[in-house]
Amino acid sequence: MIAYIFTEPELKFLCGALNVRGLAKHQFSENSLTDAEYKQAVDTLSEKDFIAVQSDKITVNSGIALLIGALGKAKRLLIGENEKIFTAYIADEISMLLINDKNSVNYMLYPFEHEEKLVERLHEENIFTWKDIRLEEK
Repeated sequence: MIAYIFTEPELKFLCGALNVRGLAKHQFSENSLTDAEYKQAVDTLSEKDFIAVQSDKITVNSGIALLIGALGKAKRLLIGENEKIFTAYIADEISMLLINDKNSVNYMLYPFEHEEKLVERLHEENIFTWKDIRLEEK
């Protein structure tokens, strides 16, 4: 199973660069990135080959753009706030599970083909309860 590892500033940067409004408020602060966080996010995302920087132009890797874009296309959210803080983004094309790594400042982003596989993963992590939130159409 593939997990993409991000810091909060990296996720905020990617969502901003791709104009995606999808980060759940229970997991993320509403503070904007500072200049130092912005620069650090660009540097680390570039090192991971998640973005390319040429002159002042930044291009997001197409695979990463697909994953981040799916966060904004979710029709439902599954939210866990107890022992493991997570948000599952359920969209038509793909489901995404974003879990806080309690041993670091990182977030683990897991893509799944469909919701059933995502729920299986939650059960493997001994997570059986969550809030199920339906999002309104825009």
